[in-house]
Amino acid sequence: MSQQSKWSYEMAEEIRRQQRLARMKEATKALCAHQCDGYGHEGLDQFLPEEFDRVQQELERIRARVEKDPEAAQAASMKLAAEVSRLAALAREAQKEFDARYRQQLQELRQQQTQARSSVAALVNEQLMSLRDPVLRDFAHDELHALQQEYEQRTVTPEELRTEQATVKDRIDAVLAAAKQEALEWKRQKAEAMRAQAQQELLKTHRAELARSVDENPKAIHALLADLDALEERLSDTGALADEDFQEAVEQTVARSDEAVVDERCRKETVKAVLKSLRASGFVVDTPRRQKEGDSDEVVVLARKPAGQQAEFRVNLDGGFLYRFDRYEGLTCKKDLDRILPMLQDIYGVKLSDRRVLWENPVPESRTARPLKPGTEVQHHGC
Repeated sequence: MSQQSKWSYEMAEEIRRQQRLARMKEATKALCAHQCDGYGHEGLDQFLPEEFDRVQQELERIRARVEKDPEAAQAASMKLAAEVSRLAALAREAQKEFDARYRQQLQELRQQQTQARSSVAALVNEQLMSLRDPVLRDFAHDELHALQQEYEQRTVTPEELRTEQATVKDRIDAVLAAAKQEALEWKRQKAEAMRAQAQQELLKTHRAELARSVDENPKAIHALLADLDALEERLSDTGALADEDFQEAVEQTVARSDEAVVDERCRKETVKAVLKSLRASGFVVDTPRRQKEGDSDEVVVLARKPAGQQAEFRVNLDGGFLYRFDRYEGLTCKKDLDRILPMLQDIYGVKLSDRRVLWENPVPESRTARPLKPGTEVQHHGC
């Protein structure tokens, strides 16, 4: 006899949950690596050193958390990716505006350090050289340089030294406090002006991460990449979106990409279950092959027994599950079906539902079996 039936399949919820968590861990680690490599290779951290120090600290916290709580770690990594994109755009602007002056000032300071005639002037020079943030240094430079020059022209007696050093430290603190406010305001204004660039930077990051997964579920991932392209075009046409709306759109895209990848990985688990069940039932199984044509994406498994009975399974990415058993005498295929299908569900967690018999004939195929047109449903007899 022969039978061809179509089902819907899904993995047991716990298996799917484990696959989802594994995907979250993998995606979070990749996103963290992308953040670190991106600004590190460009050297952007030297233009906003304190901000990128905080980024590095948050990266370490996320990495420490990802194994124990991948959902929370992924949410944190998404927020951090948005912050890194904002800082990257801001750092490039700082590089453009301050880098040339920063290098010139640094060269002058090194020369002055060796030529300083006053220990008080040297103290001011050391303070300037210790400022890692080029934005802050630029706003503080003129006043601190003037203070240094003032003491280069003065003679400080040993008796006056301690008092003068305390006075200079107070003046330095006041200059730095004012410069910090100016630097913060500059950063705030520039960050607001560059929101669209920062959002485009974030889209670039997530596009790169999505592209890494395209082979797992090409149709779904290409659709999501198209969504990101449309969002980028919208940014180009209208400028920056509200941060909350933009972040929500990005997070939804990431969540959908995770589900698309999990769909394929659950399909792989289903194929593995089919292979194990067929082998346990005495079949010799060929290597599975993936067939993609148009909107169809299925894995085909062919198997046979030494006596000539044949089985074919097709596991679709959309949740369709089709099998065909051929070249059985009488109702003997029912024994294999009664062994394989419960094994899939009870042992391997493949939940089958919505059965439709497309073709069935209880007599040997070699004599009278004729397939019906694809999709035709029949009343089943025996198997």
